[in-house]
Amino acid sequence: MNFSKDRPLDINTFRDKIVELAVKRTIEPLLESLFENCKYEYRQESHPYHCVNALGHTIQRGAELE
Repeated sequence: MNFSKDRPLDINTFRDKIVELAVKRTIEPLLESLFENCKYEYRQESHPYHCVNALGHTIQRGAELE
C-alpha cells in the first residue's frame, strides 16, 4: 500500500460530494413518505418552531376537550 498516493478518508473530493447529493436526492423522497407528519427531526424544511407550534396546538385541543 502506497500511502503517498492515498488520500485521507476524511477529505471529500468533488466526486464524493456529487455522489452524496445524487444518493440523497434519490433516497430522501422515498424515506420521507415513511415518516409521520408529526416527526420533525432531520427533515427537510423542518424547523424547531414547527414542532413547538404543533405542540401548542395539541395542548390547546387537549384543554378544550376537558
